[in-house]
Amino acid sequence: MGNPIEVREWNSKGLPSDTISVNNGILVTNCMSYPLLIDPQTQANRWIKQMEYDNQLKVAKYYFHIKDCLKTPSSKVSRCVSEWDSPFS
Repeated sequence: MGNPIEVREWNSKGLPSDTISVNNGILVTNCMSYPLLIDPQTQANRWIKQMEYDNQLKVAKYYFHIKDCLKTPSSKVSRCVSEWDSPFS
């Protein structure tokens, strides 16, 4: 399913090694669109920040920042989004 070397790198950057987390990591890294992560324990949040550290990750804390972040071709993480409307509408 996933490349064991790549999965080991994910684990070293904070992704838990259980099957569900690894499967979710595969989905996140191979998806064609922006993944929506529901992450109450903030494990995925920390993992993505570590994975994208070299790519100058931007964190959008509020909904109105999301539209601005999507205009640029860089890595993004949005937090604290309580209501979700498509940022493309």
